Amino acid sequence: MDPQNPFIYFQGRLEGCETLDELQTQVCLLARELLDATGATLVLVDGDKSHHVAEDSAFSLWLDCRFPLTQCLSGWAILHATTAVSPDVHNDQRTCREEDLPVPVHSAIMSPLGGEAPFGAIGACWTRAGVPNAQLVATLEKVATLTTVALRRFGVPSSASANVE
Repeated sequence: MDPQNPFIYFQGRLEGCETLDELQTQVCLLARELLDATGATLVLVDGDKSHHVAEDSAFSLWLDCRFPLTQCLSGWAILHATTAVSPDVHNDQRTCREEDLPVPVHSAIMSPLGGEAPFGAIGACWTRAGVPNAQLVATLEKVATLTTVALRRFGVPSSASANVE
């Protein structure tokens, strides 16, 4: 990744994707690298659930899992159309049940995709506890913006309003 222009590099890699699957894989791989995260996950709204459609991680996270939007950090970010920062996912009431959390994950950020009407979220997690700094939050929010544009190119819904009950 180009340290001088990481977002230009990120955008270029996404623009080069020829399939939705390739795009989803690249988003997670690049987000993890850019944020120096233990893992990254891409979430899309599926009715009243958040569906983890892709991930890149040192260990299994939530790939292909679905959680109620009202019971997970990604859902909170989607429903509130704002970035969720969790310094300790094991003690955050916005996260899923303890048994659904990967044990090594301690802190996370989830940023919504789609602006005012989110249709998903991009998340990053770390094995260390503590508040992710403002630079990490801003970086993930920029990643979310670039990811939104790329997903729309593949016809991914631009609004969750038709999907969220």
